[in-house]
Amino acid sequence: MSLKGKKFNECPVCRLGELLVVKDVKFGVFSIMCDDCEAEWENPSDALVGGSKAILGNEKPVKDASMEEILKLGWTQFLKGDYYPE
Repeated sequence: MSLKGKKFNECPVCRLGELLVVKDVKFGVFSIMCDDCEAEWENPSDALVGGSKAILGNEKPVKDASMEEILKLGWTQFLKGDYYPE
């Protein structure tokens, strides 16, 4: 699977970064994280309503989620832009 920008939206906390799906390297838990200020949300719904449910100050190691993982999570409807199943 390829994706034209695995982005959800502009960060409601800093208004500078993009929200991306990330995976906790140690525990394998997925979340939404700003690529600039690193604010984090447990799911896209919380991230898209605003900064009130943001988790700030986490310094855990994460990596970008793959498109296959995003599909399994059922979060593709929140993506901004087009994705192309291969």
